[in-house]
Amino acid sequence: MSLKIILIFLFGRAVNRERKENGTLVFNFLFATFILLLCLFISRLFFIYFDFFLTELDSDLYHLYPYIIYWKIGIAISYIGIAILILFIDKGIFNFRLKGLPFITMLIVIIFVLLYPVNTARDFEFISLLLIINTIWLLIIPLIYFYISIKRPEFKKMSLLISFGFIFYGIGPVVINEQIIAVMISIFGPGFRLISYFAFAITKLVGLLMLSYGFRGYSLQLSEEKQDFDGPKIIQKMGVHITRPENLTDEDVAFYREQTVCLVCKNTLRGFISNYICPECRALYCENCARTLTILENFCWSCNSPIDKTKPIKLDKIIEVKAEDKELKHKKK
Repeated sequence: MSLKIILIFLFGRAVNRERKENGTLVFNFLFATFILLLCLFISRLFFIYFDFFLTELDSDLYHLYPYIIYWKIGIAISYIGIAILILFIDKGIFNFRLKGLPFITMLIVIIFVLLYPVNTARDFEFISLLLIINTIWLLIIPLIYFYISIKRPEFKKMSLLISFGFIFYGIGPVVINEQIIAVMISIFGPGFRLISYFAFAITKLVGLLMLSYGFRGYSLQLSEEKQDFDGPKIIQKMGVHITRPENLTDEDVAFYREQTVCLVCKNTLRGFISNYICPECRALYCENCARTLTILENFCWSCNSPIDKTKPIKLDKIIEVKAEDKELKHKKK
Protein backbone atom coordinates (compact mmCIF):
# COMPACT_ATOMS: atom_id res chain seq x y z
CA MET A 1 0.00 0.00 0.00
CA SER A 2 2.74 2.43 0.97
CA LEU A 3 4.58 1.71 -2.29
CA LYS A 4 1.45 2.43 -4.31
CA ILE A 5 0.94 5.71 -2.47
CA ILE A 6 4.53 6.74 -3.22
CA LEU A 7 4.19 5.78 -6.88
CA ILE A 8 0.85 7.60 -7.17
CA PHE A 9 2.46 10.71 -5.71
CA LEU A 10 5.47 10.54 -8.05
CA PHE A 11 3.45 9.85 -11.18
CA GLY A 12 0.79 12.38 -10.19
CA ARG A 13 3.44 15.04 -9.82
CA ALA A 14 4.90 14.14 -13.22
CA VAL A 15 1.44 14.28 -14.83
CA ASN A 16 0.78 17.66 -13.25
CA ARG A 17 4.14 18.96 -14.46
CA GLU A 18 3.32 17.88 -18.02
CA ARG A 19 -0.09 19.50 -17.73
CA LYS A 20 1.51 22.81 -16.80
CA GLU A 21 4.07 22.55 -19.60
CA ASN A 22 1.49 21.73 -22.27
CA GLY A 23 -1.36 23.83 -20.91
CA THR A 24 -3.66 20.81 -20.94
CA LEU A 25 -3.86 17.28 -19.61
CA VAL A 26 -1.88 14.94 -21.86
CA PHE A 27 -3.08 11.36 -22.24
CA ASN A 28 0.23 9.50 -22.45
CA PHE A 29 2.15 6.73 -20.71
CA LEU A 30 2.53 8.78 -17.54
CA PHE A 31 -1.16 9.60 -17.33
CA ALA A 32 -2.29 6.05 -18.12
CA THR A 33 0.11 4.62 -15.54
CA PHE A 34 -1.07 7.17 -12.98
CA ILE A 35 -4.69 6.13 -13.56
CA LEU A 36 -3.69 2.47 -13.26
CA LEU A 37 -1.91 3.06 -9.95
CA LEU A 38 -4.83 5.09 -8.63
CA CYS A 39 -7.32 2.38 -9.58
CA LEU A 40 -5.16 -0.33 -8.03
CA PHE A 41 -4.87 1.68 -4.82
CA ILE A 42 -8.63 2.23 -4.56
CA SER A 43 -9.37 -1.40 -5.39
CA ARG A 44 -6.88 -2.54 -2.75
CA LEU A 45 -8.87 -0.64 -0.12
CA PHE A 46 -11.96 -2.63 -1.08
CA PHE A 47 -10.01 -5.90 -1.04
CA ILE A 48 -8.51 -5.19 2.37
CA TYR A 49 -11.95 -4.54 3.79
CA PHE A 50 -13.31 -7.65 2.05
CA ASP A 51 -10.45 -9.98 3.04
CA PHE A 52 -9.62 -8.91 6.58
CA PHE A 53 -12.78 -7.32 7.98
CA LEU A 54 -15.73 -8.95 6.24
CA THR A 55 -14.65 -12.50 5.43
CA GLU A 56 -11.39 -12.77 7.42
CA LEU A 57 -10.00 -14.84 4.51
CA ASP A 58 -12.72 -17.45 4.94
CA SER A 59 -13.52 -18.60 1.40
CA ASP A 60 -16.87 -19.98 2.53
CA LEU A 61 -18.04 -16.40 3.07
CA TYR A 62 -16.83 -14.90 -0.21
CA HIS A 63 -20.09 -15.38 -2.08
CA LEU A 64 -22.35 -14.02 0.65
CA TYR A 65 -24.23 -10.75 0.27
CA PRO A 66 -23.22 -7.95 0.87
CA TYR A 67 -19.58 -9.14 1.05
CA ILE A 68 -19.51 -10.02 -2.63
CA ILE A 69 -20.43 -6.44 -3.57
CA TYR A 70 -17.14 -5.12 -2.16
CA TRP A 71 -15.19 -7.80 -4.01
CA LYS A 72 -16.93 -6.99 -7.30
CA ILE A 73 -16.30 -3.27 -6.93
CA GLY A 74 -12.63 -3.89 -6.15
CA ILE A 75 -12.26 -6.17 -9.17
CA ALA A 76 -14.03 -3.71 -11.47
CA ILE A 77 -11.91 -0.73 -10.40
CA SER A 78 -8.63 -2.62 -10.73
CA TYR A 79 -9.43 -3.97 -14.19
CA ILE A 80 -10.74 -0.61 -15.39
CA GLY A 81 -7.31 0.83 -14.63
CA ILE A 82 -5.66 -2.00 -16.53
CA ALA A 83 -8.10 -1.62 -19.44
CA ILE A 84 -7.33 2.11 -19.72
CA LEU A 85 -3.61 1.38 -19.84
CA ILE A 86 -4.12 -1.28 -22.51
CA LEU A 87 -6.30 1.14 -24.50
CA PHE A 88 -3.46 3.64 -24.47
CA ILE A 89 -1.00 0.97 -25.60
CA ASP A 90 -3.33 0.15 -28.49
CA LYS A 91 -3.76 3.83 -29.37
CA GLY A 92 -0.33 5.26 -28.65
CA ILE A 93 1.92 2.40 -29.75
CA PHE A 94 -0.07 0.43 -32.32
CA ASN A 95 -2.30 3.15 -33.79
CA PHE A 96 -5.39 1.06 -32.98
CA ARG A 97 -4.13 -1.93 -34.94
CA LEU A 98 -5.71 -4.07 -32.22
CA LYS A 99 -8.99 -2.25 -32.99
CA GLY A 100 -9.60 -1.65 -29.29
CA LEU A 101 -10.43 -5.35 -28.91
CA PRO A 102 -8.53 -5.87 -25.62
CA PHE A 103 -10.21 -2.83 -24.05
CA ILE A 104 -13.68 -3.84 -25.25
CA THR A 105 -13.23 -7.45 -24.14
CA MET A 106 -12.09 -6.40 -20.69
CA LEU A 107 -15.01 -4.01 -20.30
CA ILE A 108 -17.48 -6.73 -21.29
CA VAL A 109 -16.00 -9.10 -18.71
CA ILE A 110 -16.05 -6.38 -16.04
CA ILE A 111 -19.70 -5.55 -16.72
CA PHE A 112 -20.64 -9.24 -16.74
CA VAL A 113 -18.90 -9.83 -13.40
CA LEU A 114 -20.66 -6.82 -11.88
CA LEU A 115 -24.11 -7.90 -13.06
CA TYR A 116 -23.82 -11.67 -12.65
CA PRO A 117 -25.83 -12.80 -9.58
CA VAL A 118 -23.64 -14.64 -7.09
CA ASN A 119 -25.65 -16.82 -4.73
CA THR A 120 -23.38 -19.81 -4.16
CA ALA A 121 -19.71 -20.61 -3.83
CA ARG A 122 -19.87 -22.15 -7.30
CA ASP A 123 -21.10 -18.82 -8.71
CA PHE A 124 -18.13 -17.09 -7.13
CA GLU A 125 -15.74 -19.65 -8.59
CA PHE A 126 -17.32 -19.14 -12.01
CA ILE A 127 -16.80 -15.37 -12.15
CA SER A 128 -13.31 -15.79 -10.68
CA LEU A 129 -12.50 -18.16 -13.52
CA LEU A 130 -14.04 -15.75 -16.03
CA LEU A 131 -11.55 -13.08 -15.02
CA ILE A 132 -8.79 -15.21 -16.54
CA ILE A 133 -10.00 -13.85 -19.91
CA ASN A 134 -8.78 -10.42 -18.85
CA THR A 135 -5.57 -11.92 -17.54
CA ILE A 136 -4.92 -13.50 -20.95
CA TRP A 137 -4.67 -10.02 -22.48
CA LEU A 138 -2.07 -9.18 -19.87
CA LEU A 139 -0.04 -12.17 -21.02
CA ILE A 140 -0.40 -11.47 -24.76
CA ILE A 141 0.84 -7.89 -24.53
CA PRO A 142 4.31 -8.93 -23.25
CA LEU A 143 4.86 -10.75 -26.54
CA ILE A 144 4.22 -7.50 -28.37
CA TYR A 145 6.72 -5.66 -26.20
CA PHE A 146 9.29 -8.40 -26.73
CA TYR A 147 8.86 -7.73 -30.44
CA ILE A 148 9.33 -4.00 -29.89
CA SER A 149 12.50 -4.64 -27.87
CA ILE A 150 13.93 -6.44 -30.90
CA LYS A 151 12.78 -3.95 -33.53
CA ARG A 152 13.46 -0.78 -31.54
CA PRO A 153 16.80 -1.14 -29.67
CA GLU A 154 16.40 2.31 -28.10
CA PHE A 155 13.31 1.00 -26.29
CA LYS A 156 14.78 -2.41 -25.43
CA LYS A 157 15.25 -1.88 -21.69
CA MET A 158 11.83 -0.31 -21.16
CA SER A 159 10.10 -2.88 -23.37
CA LEU A 160 11.60 -5.79 -21.44
CA LEU A 161 10.63 -4.20 -18.13
CA ILE A 162 7.06 -3.79 -19.36
CA SER A 163 6.98 -7.34 -20.75
CA PHE A 164 8.07 -8.96 -17.52
CA GLY A 165 5.96 -6.51 -15.55
CA PHE A 166 2.83 -7.67 -17.34
CA ILE A 167 3.84 -11.31 -16.85
CA PHE A 168 4.34 -10.93 -13.11
CA TYR A 169 1.23 -8.82 -12.73
CA GLY A 170 -0.83 -11.27 -14.78
CA ILE A 171 0.34 -14.24 -12.72
CA GLY A 172 -1.02 -12.64 -9.54
CA PRO A 173 -4.77 -13.16 -10.17
CA VAL A 174 -4.12 -16.70 -11.39
CA VAL A 175 -2.33 -17.58 -8.14
CA ILE A 176 -5.38 -16.69 -6.03
CA ASN A 177 -8.00 -18.13 -8.35
CA GLU A 178 -10.39 -20.06 -6.12
CA GLN A 179 -10.46 -23.17 -8.29
CA ILE A 180 -6.68 -23.34 -8.40
CA ILE A 181 -6.44 -22.74 -4.65
CA ALA A 182 -9.00 -25.49 -4.00
CA VAL A 183 -6.91 -27.99 -5.97
CA MET A 184 -3.68 -26.95 -4.26
CA ILE A 185 -5.26 -27.09 -0.79
CA SER A 186 -6.38 -30.65 -1.47
CA ILE A 187 -2.74 -31.49 -2.21
CA PHE A 188 -0.77 -29.36 0.26
CA GLY A 189 -3.33 -28.64 2.96
CA PRO A 190 -5.18 -25.50 4.16
CA GLY A 191 -1.93 -23.62 4.79
CA PHE A 192 -1.51 -23.16 1.05
CA ARG A 193 -4.07 -20.33 1.05
CA LEU A 194 -1.73 -18.05 2.99
CA ILE A 195 1.13 -19.02 0.68
CA SER A 196 -0.98 -18.15 -2.35
CA TYR A 197 -1.86 -14.73 -0.96
CA PHE A 198 1.79 -14.07 -0.19
CA ALA A 199 2.76 -15.10 -3.73
CA PHE A 200 -0.04 -12.90 -5.08
CA ALA A 201 1.30 -9.87 -3.20
CA ILE A 202 4.89 -10.47 -4.33
CA THR A 203 4.06 -11.00 -8.00
CA LYS A 204 1.77 -7.95 -8.08
CA LEU A 205 4.39 -5.81 -6.36
CA VAL A 206 7.21 -6.87 -8.67
CA GLY A 207 5.00 -6.48 -11.74
CA LEU A 208 3.81 -3.06 -10.64
CA LEU A 209 7.35 -1.82 -10.09
CA MET A 210 8.48 -3.08 -13.49
CA LEU A 211 5.48 -1.54 -15.26
CA SER A 212 5.96 1.78 -13.48
CA TYR A 213 9.63 2.10 -14.35
CA GLY A 214 9.08 0.78 -17.86
CA PHE A 215 6.26 3.16 -18.76
CA ARG A 216 8.01 6.08 -17.12
CA GLY A 217 11.09 5.31 -19.20
CA TYR A 218 8.95 5.15 -22.34
CA SER A 219 7.41 8.52 -21.57
CA LEU A 220 10.78 10.16 -20.94
CA GLN A 221 12.25 8.62 -24.10
CA LEU A 222 9.36 9.80 -26.24
CA SER A 223 9.54 13.28 -24.71
CA GLU A 224 13.25 13.48 -25.51
CA GLU A 225 12.59 12.34 -29.08
CA LYS A 226 10.00 15.08 -29.54
CA GLN A 227 12.31 17.72 -28.08
CA ASP A 228 15.26 16.61 -30.22
CA PHE A 229 13.19 16.14 -33.36
CA ASP A 230 14.70 17.91 -36.36
CA GLY A 231 12.22 17.12 -39.10
CA PRO A 232 13.90 18.85 -42.04
CA LYS A 233 17.24 17.25 -41.20
CA ILE A 234 15.70 13.77 -40.96
CA ILE A 235 13.86 14.22 -44.24
CA GLN A 236 17.04 15.49 -45.88
CA LYS A 237 18.87 12.33 -44.80
CA MET A 238 16.07 10.30 -46.34
CA GLY A 239 16.67 12.09 -49.62
CA VAL A 240 13.16 13.50 -49.75
CA HIS A 241 12.32 16.96 -51.08
CA ILE A 242 9.41 18.63 -49.32
CA THR A 243 7.76 20.08 -52.39
CA ARG A 244 4.09 19.60 -53.10
CA PRO A 245 3.51 17.99 -56.51
CA GLU A 246 1.86 20.30 -58.99
CA ASN A 247 -0.52 17.64 -60.25
CA LEU A 248 -1.64 16.10 -56.96
CA THR A 249 -5.21 14.87 -57.39
CA ASP A 250 -7.81 13.28 -55.15
CA GLU A 251 -7.19 10.02 -56.99
CA ASP A 252 -3.49 10.18 -56.06
CA VAL A 253 -4.34 10.78 -52.42
CA ALA A 254 -6.77 7.85 -52.41
CA PHE A 255 -4.22 5.60 -54.09
CA TYR A 256 -1.48 6.40 -51.56
CA ARG A 257 -3.93 5.84 -48.72
CA GLU A 258 -5.10 2.48 -50.04
CA GLN A 259 -1.51 1.34 -50.55
CA THR A 260 -0.51 2.73 -47.10
CA VAL A 261 2.15 4.91 -48.69
CA CYS A 262 3.25 8.26 -47.28
CA LEU A 263 2.11 11.13 -49.48
CA VAL A 264 5.46 12.91 -49.09
CA CYS A 265 8.31 10.39 -48.92
CA LYS A 266 6.43 7.63 -50.79
CA ASN A 267 7.60 5.02 -48.28
CA THR A 268 5.26 2.14 -47.48
CA LEU A 269 4.03 2.23 -43.88
CA ARG A 270 4.32 -1.20 -42.32
CA GLY A 271 4.67 -2.63 -38.83
CA PHE A 272 5.10 -0.38 -35.79
CA ILE A 273 5.49 2.84 -37.75
CA SER A 274 3.64 5.89 -36.49
CA ASN A 275 1.69 7.81 -39.08
CA TYR A 276 -0.65 10.76 -39.42
CA ILE A 277 -4.00 10.64 -41.19
CA CYS A 278 -5.59 13.96 -42.05
CA PRO A 279 -8.97 14.09 -40.27
CA GLU A 280 -10.49 16.07 -43.13
CA CYS A 281 -9.46 14.18 -46.27
CA ARG A 282 -7.80 11.01 -44.89
CA ALA A 283 -4.49 11.76 -46.62
CA LEU A 284 -1.74 9.55 -45.19
CA TYR A 285 1.68 10.70 -43.96
CA CYS A 286 4.46 9.01 -42.02
CA GLU A 287 5.27 10.62 -38.68
CA ASN A 288 8.53 12.22 -39.83
CA CYS A 289 6.94 13.84 -42.86
CA ALA A 290 3.85 15.00 -40.97
CA ARG A 291 5.90 16.59 -38.23
CA THR A 292 8.24 18.16 -40.78
CA LEU A 293 5.30 19.62 -42.69
CA THR A 294 4.07 21.01 -39.37
CA ILE A 295 7.35 22.87 -38.99
CA LEU A 296 7.63 24.05 -42.59
CA GLU A 297 4.06 24.95 -43.56
CA ASN A 298 1.57 23.14 -41.30
CA PHE A 299 -1.14 22.22 -43.77
CA CYS A 300 -2.27 19.08 -45.54
CA TRP A 301 -1.15 18.78 -49.14
CA SER A 302 -4.52 17.43 -50.16
CA CYS A 303 -7.10 19.67 -48.48
CA ASN A 304 -4.99 22.52 -47.01
CA SER A 305 -6.38 21.93 -43.52
CA PRO A 306 -3.95 22.49 -40.63
CA ILE A 307 -1.98 19.46 -39.46
CA ASP A 308 -1.40 20.88 -35.99
CA LYS A 309 -4.35 23.09 -35.09
CA THR A 310 -2.45 24.63 -32.19
CA LYS A 311 0.09 26.16 -34.58
CA PRO A 312 -0.35 28.78 -37.32
CA ILE A 313 -0.44 27.92 -41.01
CA LYS A 314 2.25 29.42 -43.23
CA LEU A 315 -0.09 31.60 -45.29
CA ASP A 316 2.41 32.32 -48.02
CA LYS A 317 2.78 28.60 -48.64
CA ILE A 318 -0.93 27.89 -48.76
CA ILE A 319 -1.57 30.84 -51.10
CA GLU A 320 1.13 29.49 -53.37
CA VAL A 321 -0.47 26.04 -53.35
CA LYS A 322 -3.92 27.43 -54.12
CA ALA A 323 -2.46 29.36 -57.02
CA GLU A 324 -0.93 26.14 -58.35
CA ASP A 325 -4.29 24.39 -58.01
CA LYS A 326 -6.05 27.12 -59.97
CA GLU A 327 -3.42 26.99 -62.68
CA LEU A 328 -3.76 23.22 -62.91
CA LYS A 329 -7.54 23.43 -63.22
CA HIS A 330 -7.20 26.10 -65.89
CA LYS A 331 -4.87 23.86 -67.91
CA LYS A 332 -7.33 20.98 -67.68
CA LYS A 333 -10.07 23.17 -69.11
